[in-house]
Amino acid sequence: MKLQHKPNDSPSTYDGHGVRTTPGETVDTEEIDSDQDADEIGETLLETGYFQRADEGTDANTVDDGAPDEVEPPFDPTGMTVAEIRERLTDEDYTDAQLVAMADVEREDGDDRDGAIDLLSASPEK
Repeated sequence: MKLQHKPNDSPSTYDGHGVRTTPGETVDTEEIDSDQDADEIGETLLETGYFQRADEGTDANTVDDGAPDEVEPPFDPTGMTVAEIRERLTDEDYTDAQLVAMADVEREDGDDRDGAIDLLSASPEK
């Protein structure tokens, strides 16, 4: 079963049931390494409300090339302390996609700053 992490109204990262995804990302339950049946995993993920079947959410006028739209991070967090990042995040509202983009930049930096990644990966409280 192919599922898509819903692009809207979802946490910026879903981490559970053997799956780690970001909004818009597609997962095939057949490829999840688990003792649980792939269909059972799919149904469990659908019940969370964060996922939809991969063929849902697209309309006839939308061309889906399979790749999520590229979002530019609004700022580069790699040269900042966790406190400075936190301050920037509280000063302005950022979309989940922007937060994911900044977390990706932080991961790619390779400094293993889990605090910064966790802060950027957390769903914003609104």
